[in-house]
Amino acid sequence: MAGRPAATSASSAVARRLTYAGVGAFARRILDDVPEGASSLVDVLAKLLSREPGAVRAWMPANVAWSDVGTFARWLDAQPEAEGSAVVAPPPAVAIERIRGHGSDRRFWRLQRGDWAAVAMVSPPADTEHERFVALAAFLTRHDLGPAAILRADDDEKMVLMEDLGRRSLHSLAAGVEADEPEAVAAWELATDQIARLQAVTEAARVECPVALDRALDETVLRWETDYFRERFLVGLLGLDGAALESLTPEFAALAATVAAQPSYLLHRDYQSQNLLVRDGRLRLVDFQGLRPGPFGYDLASLLWDPYVALGAHRRQALIERYAGQAHDRLDAALTPGAVRAMVLASALQRLMQALGAYGFLSLVKGRRGFLEHVPRGLAHLRDVLRLVDEARADDAVGARRLPPPLPALSAVLAGLDDNLLRQRLDEAAAPPAG
Repeated sequence: MAGRPAATSASSAVARRLTYAGVGAFARRILDDVPEGASSLVDVLAKLLSREPGAVRAWMPANVAWSDVGTFARWLDAQPEAEGSAVVAPPPAVAIERIRGHGSDRRFWRLQRGDWAAVAMVSPPADTEHERFVALAAFLTRHDLGPAAILRADDDEKMVLMEDLGRRSLHSLAAGVEADEPEAVAAWELATDQIARLQAVTEAARVECPVALDRALDETVLRWETDYFRERFLVGLLGLDGAALESLTPEFAALAATVAAQPSYLLHRDYQSQNLLVRDGRLRLVDFQGLRPGPFGYDLASLLWDPYVALGAHRRQALIERYAGQAHDRLDAALTPGAVRAMVLASALQRLMQALGAYGFLSLVKGRRGFLEHVPRGLAHLRDVLRLVDEARADDAVGARRLPPPLPALSAVLAGLDDNLLRQRLDEAAAPPAG
């Protein structure tokens, strides 16, 4: 409830916490109890009741349910979805589309009215990433690194209204890459170049955006990634015996040590085709709140062995060579193409195991079973990278120093997976729960 004009206006923080309290009819004499400045309706009514018992009454129609929408974020969440469609158009004719299919607990909506469009992102109340996302967006914007522009941020509601970058993701252009379509090839080259551009602002982030370096993809986290793969994918999803997988522990430790020894630069952390869009000839980024320092080859490995996409070997090699040139020019003139390729391959082993672990967790624990369809390609990518690592170890003595030691236990586990039984297990996991 707003009171009489005060000598100084209420703070914006207080104003943001005001909410709709229903429809009321008041006698003018209630104003005698309203002090200057912001005040509480509850306090005013309590004072009135103490003076005039029975002066405050309420009426509610029968068979009515009340929900206080209160904020824009709650209003979005309350919008019904049309049957068979994710789009509704409530007054005032703003088309609202719920954006699904992502792995986070954040909620997204696309809002459209005429030529205007935006995306709203609402984080859970306990999410600690909201403020970090806003700060990172500002930093990336200053360095022309293409984040979705933030139109409005509400820290209380943990909501961000941002630029709608459209639907032309790298994922939508993947088929065109294999067909050598110029637009698609150019988009994937932009994405490759963007990694080195992001890495080149690592030192600037130390001064301008400390939250960009408040965590790291270091050896401890890399070890967590492969344990996650064992627990959530091999044991949780595929049903393998955890005790029989103990031989993987020293191999995972050696892999993490090798990848952690790579030069550390800023990375996106989830640099895959659905998080990269092309708009007006520029590469644009979404879902960048995980940005942090980490291994040199990790983002490119995420892009080239993305389980959502099937790139050909020749295209991967061409993009690795392109990236090696970018890294030589922007980051370190001593980097050789062989060393770059070795670091990307080692990082790909890490990234693919993290992704497969995530698919197990999201499908079985979160109930998002659509991620299961990406398991076969993710597993095929992991087998392919293991083979490439062995070949690189034999062919390039310089780059081989950047590769992990042999991983026979992991190779044996993957070779022992029966693809028919795997498909059966995935079908069982994809089935809706009984009852």
